[in-house]
Amino acid sequence: NPRALAFARRNAARNGVGGRITFAKGPDLAPARGRFDLIVMNPPFNPTPTGMRGSLFSDGGRDGLSLTRRVLEQAAGHLRPKGKLQLITLSPGGKRPLVLDLVRAHLPAAGITTTHLYPPIGSKRFLEGIFGPTPFVRSFCEEFPRFFYLFLTVDTAVREAAIREQPLDTAFAHGRHSGDWDARIRRRRTILGLGVQKGIVHNQQITLNATRFLMKRRQT
Repeated sequence: NPRALAFARRNAARNGVGGRITFAKGPDLAPARGRFDLIVMNPPFNPTPTGMRGSLFSDGGRDGLSLTRRVLEQAAGHLRPKGKLQLITLSPGGKRPLVLDLVRAHLPAAGITTTHLYPPIGSKRFLEGIFGPTPFVRSFCEEFPRFFYLFLTVDTAVREAAIREQPLDTAFAHGRHSGDWDARIRRRRTILGLGVQKGIVHNQQITLNATRFLMKRRQT
């Protein structure tokens, strides 16, 4: 995405680190050359039915993990010994998130630490809140009954079979939308142009109403 690269360059320049960063465009880890101590990713992770036009930055394919899956397939070839991979993602699952199985499949010996950013939610509530009771939602919920919102650290320096859970103890825990799946559902519907569900008022509509009210007061 050339636009994303342009924003990244501007952001780096504003912070005085533009000369220390190499910017590259391409799919997955294909543009990366060599091995790294740390790979950090915040990929598109929202589940999107096949054929539905979603926003490029948030369309994670059918299960939300399409890009994450491809990066994990390539990660071992780009991490130095004792290197780490960190990512934030939504993940479907049952008793545990599917993304953990993907990590184990491609980095089997690495230690994994998870932090739940939100409590898990039922897939039916999450997906029907976005798309309604569609065939896509019904089949998905039969396969994956829950959704998780996670921050993962995968550490190749740690040889540990057990998956460690780390409590959420950051500014994120006290944010305005902390643990708020309903806010995430509203934002996703807005991005996809699906409108406002009955009984749900978007933050954007509240802002618009407030702006109109202030403009009327000024006119009077």
